[in-house]
Amino acid sequence: MQFAFNRAIDAQAKDKPGHVDLFKLLLSLDGDMSVDVHADTDRAFTLACQHGRVDVMELLLSLEGDRRIDVARFEAIQASRSSVVALVC
Repeated sequence: MQFAFNRAIDAQAKDKPGHVDLFKLLLSLDGDMSVDVHADTDRAFTLACQHGRVDVMELLLSLEGDRRIDVARFEAIQASRSSVVALVC
């Protein structure tokens, strides 16, 4: 299900904005079908940011509990990735 969620962000960003209801539906799944918003180092939030999907970013940022997006942690991870890329190049 995680792949489907991230793929949906990519597909929606390329085709047309909107359709946040699809993401709400995927996030409402629970149990074995539950979407891990933190998978692959918060990949869903990263994709939403990269594609300028403010609606999806707001949806993800509204999550609470163990699904809460830690923006400071996210920014630190992005900064460390940029440092690694700079070192390699």
